[in-house]
Amino acid sequence: MKKYIAVAICSLAVLLWVGFIWSNSAKTGEESGEMSSQVQEVVENVAEKLDVDVPTTERAVRKSAHFMEYMVLGLLLGADLTLICALLSRRTLLSDILRISITLPISFVVALIDEFGIQGATEGRGPSFTDVLIDMSGNLLGVLSIILALLLVSYILKKKAEKKSEVF
Repeated sequence: MKKYIAVAICSLAVLLWVGFIWSNSAKTGEESGEMSSQVQEVVENVAEKLDVDVPTTERAVRKSAHFMEYMVLGLLLGADLTLICALLSRRTLLSDILRISITLPISFVVALIDEFGIQGATEGRGPSFTDVLIDMSGNLLGVLSIILALLLVSYILKKKAEKKSEVF
C-alpha cells in the first residue's frame, strides 16, 4: 500500500510541476521579463555577498530557468517511472534505465506544447525551438541523474549481498 501512495504522490508532483512550467509560459512578455529581472537581481546580490564576479543578463536568467524547470521534470518523471515499474513488474537495472528513457519523449511533448502552444499564443512571447533544445538538455541531466542514482544503489546493494554471502 505504501508503494501506491508513493507513486500517487510522485505522479501528482509531476503533474503539478508541468502545471508550474506551463503557468510560467502563460505569463505575458512583460510579466515574464519582470520576473526574470527579479531573479537576476537576487543572483547579483548573492554573487556580491559571496564576493564573486558573475555577470548576469536577463537572457541568461531566462535560459537557465528553462534548463532548471526541465531538469526537475526529468528527476520527477524518472523517479515516478521507477516507482511505477517497481509496482508493475520485476525490476532490473536495465529495465529501469529503458523505462526511465521514456521521460525524454514525454518531456519533449511537454516542451513543444510549452513553446509552440502556450508561449506562441501568449502576448509578448514567442516560440523558440532553441528553448526546446535547452529544455531537453535540462531534462537529460535530470534523467541521467536518476540513472546514476539507480546505478549507485544497485552497486551498493550488490556489495552488501556479496559481504553477506561471504559471512555464511
